[in-house]
Amino acid sequence: MAKATQQVFSFSDDKTETWILDAATPKDTIVAQSGRVGVTITDTLGVNKPAHVVGQFSISGYNRPGVSLEDVDNVPNGKFAVQVAVDGVYEFAGVKVTIAGGVDAPTTTANHTPVYVTSDGSLTLESASNTKVGRVVYPPTYTKAAGKLPIAIGL
Repeated sequence: MAKATQQVFSFSDDKTETWILDAATPKDTIVAQSGRVGVTITDTLGVNKPAHVVGQFSISGYNRPGVSLEDVDNVPNGKFAVQVAVDGVYEFAGVKVTIAGGVDAPTTTANHTPVYVTSDGSLTLESASNTKVGRVVYPPTYTKAAGKLPIAIGL
């Protein structure tokens, strides 16, 4: 699934939900469940982090980052609980006009244009057979770039 490059406007704390996912999922990833779309607030248990190099020291990756929800009741074996924001505005790169064409969404993409996620997790402006993620919402001072859009989740 698509991963946000940054949060543009915060989500509402009272609109977060706990979802059960099939795979370990990193923070800021678009997830879909029962026709609804949200963005993960933390990493799930089991997300591997890369090693970091600080000067001459290497800090090895670890396998238990963030705030996991392993204590949530009724999580089936092999599934992962995660807190999900169902609103807020996140910036995503790699948004395509159509998946088949592979052309980045242009800087002329209009405010409030709907954005969709495909079954393989790619973001597109093409609605056919795809799930709506939200709409483009440009902040007043936003620097536009091809393929990069601020998306209001759930609109």
